[in-house]
Amino acid sequence: MKNNASGFISEVAAAIRQYCSGTCTRLQENRLVNLAASIIQNKLWGRLHAAAREQETSIENLAISIIGPLFSSMGGDSQLLKGLRDAIPDSDITLFLRFQSVVIRTASQELFHRWSENDALSARLWRSLHRIVKKDHRIATFPIDNPEWISLASVNNLRKDLPPVNHDEIVKIICGRGQDWRSLSELIVNILADVEKSPDTQNTVRIEMLFSALRETMRESKANEIANEIVSNNNDPILSLASNRAIKQAIQKSQVRLLKYRSQGKLTNDMIEAFRMALTDLIEDSADGGPAQSYFEYLRSHKLELTIEEYRQILKTRFEYMAELIQRDFLDEMKRQFL
Repeated sequence: MKNNASGFISEVAAAIRQYCSGTCTRLQENRLVNLAASIIQNKLWGRLHAAAREQETSIENLAISIIGPLFSSMGGDSQLLKGLRDAIPDSDITLFLRFQSVVIRTASQELFHRWSENDALSARLWRSLHRIVKKDHRIATFPIDNPEWISLASVNNLRKDLPPVNHDEIVKIICGRGQDWRSLSELIVNILADVEKSPDTQNTVRIEMLFSALRETMRESKANEIANEIVSNNNDPILSLASNRAIKQAIQKSQVRLLKYRSQGKLTNDMIEAFRMALTDLIEDSADGGPAQSYFEYLRSHKLELTIEEYRQILKTRFEYMAELIQRDFLDEMKRQFL
């Protein structure tokens, strides 16, 4: 089995290298497209499930439509080429992980772009869910470096030998709590507590699965106005509106600086994108009570292969400078609105 996995990764890595050099065959490119679609169906299942239900299409078809822009080269290089070719690693497994990281990042961006136009509630719910998971000490995540699953922090023994709880079971748990929508954080902790009590399933929940169940239940059991209130950053509508404006302004200024770095050749295209997304996460968390993790962890969440040594030696000074500036810009804009 190990040899088969190694052979598969080597084959994929060879196709990626040929794609980046412009010598990839149509068959190889089709295989990469199908692999990318499979990756996001696995990693982004919950968000794809919610979007597919909304658009009345299959998850498979939606995955292919989302992956399309990644390989499209109209008007220049494809997003995949931009994300990979700056420095092709010698290691097959490192190249495979970078490919997976670019695929997930691009697909997430495309989903958020579609949501911002057609389903803002889903985008806000996803951001709120991730903030709670990172900040609430009652919730444990794993794996630590790229969390996909959550449980109560008090759980000592993970029931990995049992089948995982599925989407319909989570929906049933939520519905069983009636109108218990006082706060999203309390609801998530209560869901995890109910999962822990079930002797027939694992006592962990996949984040994507939880998101899908929450989104479906919010749509079907409560009015969107109430759901919007649940995932709001602040109960004060005036302060929340001001905060959102300040976040937007700070992000725009940060993007201008990143474009300058790109023009000066100080950062690769791939790293520019990782900086942009990490700084966005940072400022949203800062506006919601403060950073939820270290600067390294913010950046690594969008650059999976980044090591702590590489960060300290090459990126630490620049990223922390950008982090300080975006937080300062946010505070300056908040002061401007209220003083």
